[in-house]
Amino acid sequence: LQQSSVTAIKVTRVKRNGEVLYRIRYTEVAGREDRPETWQSWFLLAPAQGWAIREYSRSTGQGVAQVIFRGLLEYDVQADGMPLVTRIESSKDSGAPAVCQERAHVVVTKITSGDPSIQYFTAFDFSPSN
Repeated sequence: LQQSSVTAIKVTRVKRNGEVLYRIRYTEVAGREDRPETWQSWFLLAPAQGWAIREYSRSTGQGVAQVIFRGLLEYDVQADGMPLVTRIESSKDSGAPAVCQERAHVVVTKITSGDPSIQYFTAFDFSPSN
């Protein structure tokens, strides 16, 4: 949010099931210099969980050129004050009306702390084509 290409729009206090959350809305100009795109974005933070991100949304374009990325994160216990993610859902919708193009659902069953090993993976490793 401290980048020159980002403009904070609004911070809203949200109460959901007795829990206080904060929605941060902002715009961002990103992309190539000759073809910048303006993104409308927000994320929902949970201060009781170390300001963990609970939900997010990013969209750009209008009509058939519209693209929307959304996500939902759930957490369990905390380790050393840090919330541990247990579930991630994400989606990509495009067009008008919006049609789901991609959807991912990840359930975390084990988290091991320590230095990363020489072998690692990226989100690309979980894509449908792999």
